[in-house]
Amino acid sequence: MKLKNLDYLSHLLYDNFTLLQIVKSITINKIFIVLNICNMSNNDLLDLKNEIFKYGSNSMVIKAKYIKVLFSNYFSFFKSACMCIFINDMNQFLNIIKILKNSSFYFSFNKCFSNITNSETLLLQYNIYESLILLHYIIFKLINNIILIILFYITLFNQLLKNSSIITMYDNEKKN
Repeated sequence: MKLKNLDYLSHLLYDNFTLLQIVKSITINKIFIVLNICNMSNNDLLDLKNEIFKYGSNSMVIKAKYIKVLFSNYFSFFKSACMCIFINDMNQFLNIIKILKNSSFYFSFNKCFSNITNSETLLLQYNIYESLILLHYIIFKLINNIILIILFYITLFNQLLKNSSIITMYDNEKKN
């Protein structure tokens, strides 16, 4: 009887530790991919994990019961297990979706989930909009810098007005 309680407590502790690891990985990394692995063989899964490790990203295979605990009923269609890939930056993300070879997956960028998508669609959109994204980024940075410079000059002008008003008030008090 006591051995069963100890076994139950050790499984409960392991489950809680696993959940904490998953939540920590989700909060630390900007991007994570949720990939359904029910149709993948063990060798394919091992190869995928090795390729992901080469890019410096982490991955975890998550059981269905953890998916229900973590994501409520949003991912209840994953019947067996899924693989979460935790990614730090956009270059790693692009390299990893090239590895996925047209498999369907969900991804989250800055805690916002996407619809189900595949790697070919994302790579096509990236190739089409890459120059526009770069152009938008450059324009945003220029506008941001211009606004900062204008704000800096406004604060300097404000300080100059305050100082001149204090001097004129001081001069007016001296004359009286």
